[in-house]
Amino acid sequence: MRGATATIILLAIGCGALADETQREYERFQGQWRVVRLEENGEAEPDDELRRFRLTIRGRSIMVDLEGQRQTTEFRIDPTQQPKQITLIPHYGEDKGKTFHGIYDIQGNHLRICATRLPDRPKVFESRRGLLLLVLERQGD
Repeated sequence: MRGATATIILLAIGCGALADETQREYERFQGQWRVVRLEENGEAEPDDELRRFRLTIRGRSIMVDLEGQRQTTEFRIDPTQQPKQITLIPHYGEDKGKTFHGIYDIQGNHLRICATRLPDRPKVFESRRGLLLLVLERQGD
């Protein structure tokens, strides 16, 4: 019986540490970001288009401000996977309610996301048919 109790305690501690790691990772996302690069289906958006976007990440929501309109996407992350995984669910437009499976990499003030609506999550950061590649740079808050 003591062995089972010890196992349960160790599992609880491990789950708590995992939750703490995930929460710390979410905290790294928080703040204001600008779009540095956006490619969809292998085609890059022009720089003048990118300047129109402003992103704010608060909690588990990405708010995109575009010409006075705010659009929100819910996201979830799993930093324990390699590459790290992100799931995005837009709350607007033709993709409203659809699930995008992706990967992400956050290093300092730079965030890369590669995502798709296709069932298979991307394995590398690339732009090709069916994929969205987004590169963000953190702005002063």
